[in-house]
Formats: sequence, C-alpha cells, structure tokens
Amino acid sequence: MNRIIKRVGPQEIEEFTALIKLFEEVFELPPLPLPATSYLQQLLLQESFHVFVAMEGSEVIGGLTAFTLPQYHSTAPLLYVYDLAVAPSRQRQGIGRELMATAIAYAREKGMEEVFVQAEEEDLHALDFYRATDAQGQRIFHFTYPLLSTKGT
Repeated sequence: MNRIIKRVGPQEIEEFTALIKLFEEVFELPPLPLPATSYLQQLLLQESFHVFVAMEGSEVIGGLTAFTLPQYHSTAPLLYVYDLAVAPSRQRQGIGRELMATAIAYAREKGMEEVFVQAEEEDLHALDFYRATDAQGQRIFHFTYPLLSTKGT
C-alpha cells in the first residue's frame, strides 16, 4: 500500500484526532478528552499551526504538529516542531524522516529561517532519531510554569 504525507486541513478532523490518539499511544499519555470539533477546526484554520500526517489508505501511521514563530531579529519566521510520532509497529521505516523532510520543505517554501524541535534528555529514542538526521543538536534546559490543573479539577 502506498504511503502519503499530507498537510491536514480544517475539514480533516478525523485525521487530526487520529494523530492526537497516536500521540497518546506513543508518548504513553493517559487518554484525555478531546476539545470540541469546532475548536479543533479553528485550530487547523490558524496560519501559524501546522499538522502533517503519514497515511496508508485511511490509516494515520504517523504525524507531526508544528507552530510558526515570528522573530524580532528577522522577518523570516521559525518553524517549531511541537510533537512528532510514528505508530510503534511502523517505526524505523523512514516515516519520521519523511515527516521531518516534508515539514522542512514546507518551511523552506514559506521562506522560514529555521526548523527546530526539542527532545527530552531521557528520551534516547528521540535523541537518536534527530542525531541521525541533518539536525544540529544543542544542549538546552526547558522550564515550565504549569497554570492549569489537568487532573480533572
């Protein structure tokens, strides 16, 4: 079966929700309730939000989400890859590389200056993946300030 990589549009909620469920599986997250379809469609309508999926037939087997970030030192924006996942049974088959190559080509076509992605230090699988690509690694620290409880309160 042929594999395609495509950008998801606002009318393709099924592909987007399948990708969200795939993220939960791959990242070993507890199932969380999805926002309303109208919210997800509005998110997909935003020019600064991007979703790419790898599909075989009607099945989402991988994907990534990314955000365009404007800069104040340059008029060329950056593309921040927020999440990238491939179904466990489909890993190590070049799908992640194809997704990144598609996002990079999209960013280049849109005149962006750089594509960047973060990986946690303990996520050796992700670190190995990005090191095997043409990416340049940097050691950074990431700090968060949680504002909303996600424990159902």
